[in-house]
Amino acid sequence: MDELPIRADRVGLGPLRPELYPLHVRWVNDPEVGWNVFGGPQDRSLEEESAWLDAESAKSDSVFFLIHAREDERWRPIGVTSLTEIDPATRTATFRMLIGDPADRGHGLGGEAARLVLEHGFETLGLETISLHVFDFNRVARRLYESLGFREVRRGARRPLPAGRFGQTIIMECQSDLVAGNVSRR
Repeated sequence: MDELPIRADRVGLGPLRPELYPLHVRWVNDPEVGWNVFGGPQDRSLEEESAWLDAESAKSDSVFFLIHAREDERWRPIGVTSLTEIDPATRTATFRMLIGDPADRGHGLGGEAARLVLEHGFETLGLETISLHVFDFNRVARRLYESLGFREVRRGARRPLPAGRFGQTIIMECQSDLVAGNVSRR
């Protein structure tokens, strides 16, 4: 697949592809993704997800990527990632990532994809700070982000979530000078 402009050994980042939007719907409607990313189960239709992806990826302050995993000589889509709210004046952006299928989680693919996005943000876009929001109960994601150089900067209020759960949003930041040379394709 030649349209993957950003690649590492096992993961590549390419453009969103509308013909693959049904995959996005399956991913966001997965209960584990719903809890860990959105704070509750999702029930999105193809029309809703397509409209959201089209609107978000059309924003001039955002870059979205489809994450692909290498399987022999082929590339298979496994998730989506983005830098949003890119502000050239303050050199900041917000990072998001979702690995869709549970079978693709826990193998380091998300970490490799995140390193590629951070490298793109810091080296190509010239950003100085990349932030993200993660729920306190998403310990796996928090450990990954900490290993990449993200540090907790503040917490939101504890709030009720569906099904009687409670959660708190943690805001983390990664500074370009703290990860210089450490984001490269390890």
